[in-house]
Amino acid sequence: MARNKTLPLLTDHTAATGPKFDDSPGASAPANAVIHNGRVVSRRKAASAARWGRAGLPRLLSIGAVAAGLDLSEKTVRRWIDNGSLPHHRVGRQIRIAEHDLRDFLARSRHG
Repeated sequence: MARNKTLPLLTDHTAATGPKFDDSPGASAPANAVIHNGRVVSRRKAASAARWGRAGLPRLLSIGAVAAGLDLSEKTVRRWIDNGSLPHHRVGRQIRIAEHDLRDFLARSRHG
């Protein structure tokens, strides 16, 4: 006979996401944390990010990040992807745009 195990629900957002670090000047981060690209992250994550950066892999942006960076709607970015003018990558079911592909697209579509 199988028991029905229920997991406690996380109602507190802090409990779900873990502790937050205060980025204000003079605030101390935990001993295993470092500043990487302006964010407080663990030493392990910073080392992993540095290895990926050295591997020469492109920085991939989400559709939302591209839309927010260009002050456009996500629908417009999806339209560019659908008509083939903006190259993209599929990572699982996620769509990502390489930063260099976005720069090339913007250079090609520049007028004047």
